Amino acid sequence: MATPAGGLLPKAVNFLKEKGHLVALLAITALALYLRLYGIDWDQGGHFHPDERAIVDFTRKIAFPTDDPSLLFDKESPLNPKWFNYGSLPLYLLRFVSYIAPPQWFHEATYDQVFLTGRALSAVFDVIGIVVIYLIGAKLFSKWAGVLASFLIAFSVLHIGYSHFLATDIMLAALLVATFYF
Repeated sequence: MATPAGGLLPKAVNFLKEKGHLVALLAITALALYLRLYGIDWDQGGHFHPDERAIVDFTRKIAFPTDDPSLLFDKESPLNPKWFNYGSLPLYLLRFVSYIAPPQWFHEATYDQVFLTGRALSAVFDVIGIVVIYLIGAKLFSKWAGVLASFLIAFSVLHIGYSHFLATDIMLAALLVATFYF
């Protein structure tokens, strides 16, 4: 007579054969997110990266015109930061995320908090890029090739380093990879 544990091992082996690539991808993604968020305040408020300072400065100038909605379409609109060196998506996305973040995190979205929000956003975009790299590898070759590709990107020093900055490079890379996939 077979014991219940004896039937569990073959089921686990079958599960890993069928879905092992997803388990590996989940582990890679979780570890990648950890590596990108660990030490996110690495400069301890020093703000040494000039791009970060500029992005935060101009993002904090964006405000929704609550007193006069007709200002939305005016060239002097408070929604216009008057600076688009890195495009508009990073600025507006960072401002939006700063608005919807839980209040216990960011009461007034101070300068330092917008910095950390931007760095976390950069880390999330990089992890999204890792998942899309997996999808490309799985589509072009095999699921395990996608796992290998995502593993290599997840532990790339360049990606981990750039994810610790509020810069547009990682966001752009994730969007370009997603464009390539679709």
